[in-house]
Amino acid sequence: MKGVVVASDALLEAARTNSSQDVARLLGEGVEPNHRHRLGWTSLMVAAMNRQHSVVKVLLESGADPNAGDDFNNVYDTSREKGIHSLEVLVSREDEFSSRLSSRAGFRGCTALHYATLADDPLAVRMLLEKGESCIHTHNDICTHTHASTHMHIMSFRWT
Repeated sequence: MKGVVVASDALLEAARTNSSQDVARLLGEGVEPNHRHRLGWTSLMVAAMNRQHSVVKVLLESGADPNAGDDFNNVYDTSREKGIHSLEVLVSREDEFSSRLSSRAGFRGCTALHYATLADDPLAVRMLLEKGESCIHTHNDICTHTHASTHMHIMSFRWT
């Protein structure tokens, strides 16, 4: 079991660092494309937030669920829920997901499409929509606002 967790965590790191070859290799070795980080996000969310297009493509082709919602809410709620010190949660979120997001905003339920929109990445948005990402989700906190802005961003993206 520990080997599976290590390989799954390697998938998350490969998604963050845009190592599409490592992502493909790990998926080929049987790592679940929808594996979640211990704090709640998936590799597809990581790739979308960090504008890693080649990884988004490999993950979608391998069956990653574009409609999966993030289990991570915010640093303080997640710290309480998981019994982990808030500083550890904060550092993990910034180092292993993205340092560009608020530690106080709520992200529970956000999908890869929301993160691609927050990253202002029209190519990832297009890839996710073409693969079946649904714009119809109910979210709380920041994702409600992001959901509304997602539609505005989608309308303003140039589809070349």
